[in-house]
Amino acid sequence: MSIRICRVALGTMFILAMIFTGGATARENSLSQDGNREAEGLSVSPTSGISHEEENALKGDAEAASRMMLAAGKIENNRAAFLEWALIAAENGGARQEYTYAFFLINDNYAANRVRATFWLLRAESHGSSEASELLIKIRNEPTLNPVTGKQIIPTTNSDKVQIAALSGSQSSSNTLCRKKSHAKVTAGDRRYWCQIAAENGGAEAMAVYAQLLEASDSAVDRMRAQYWKRKIS
Repeated sequence: MSIRICRVALGTMFILAMIFTGGATARENSLSQDGNREAEGLSVSPTSGISHEEENALKGDAEAASRMMLAAGKIENNRAAFLEWALIAAENGGARQEYTYAFFLINDNYAANRVRATFWLLRAESHGSSEASELLIKIRNEPTLNPVTGKQIIPTTNSDKVQIAALSGSQSSSNTLCRKKSHAKVTAGDRRYWCQIAAENGGAEAMAVYAQLLEASDSAVDRMRAQYWKRKIS
């Protein structure tokens, strides 16, 4: 089962983002491009090198994260940053942001992403999104297909079932996956992914672990995002 972020055509993503975010504009670059902000007239913190718009987004401002997503979408070959900001916007809360990210996932061929899309649609629906309700009705009876074989995915192992439960929002299943230490079959990237899923699912223990993983990163963006998850616990 793939557990990587979706791969949607960037042009399609940007058009959809403009629709779902009301055509908001932004003046910042992507979360991964730190070099030329001052030269482009952006307001950058002298200590972290992170723009103020990014900082607001990383600290929990959903609208700032949406603007960062749109800005990233304007940069060629910047799909990963686009999706990362879309995810951060959804994590920060707000029916529109949650629905937008779910829409990107549901239009992906990767089975894990399609399962996770339902989680975000349900959250958007709980926050009042009628669009999420309509899409949930549409996809509820659609099978999740293997992108290679085209056949319906039917979990056969306990591991598959635990992963699907975690992606569907189960705190216990995602916590189990987050607790697994890195070894030959579980990479550090895999563990970070599942701890992220567990944190999004609402587990305080997972939020703390995920915050620790982010704090240990070499990225100033990750370290700042760790503070968001620490605040979520308290």
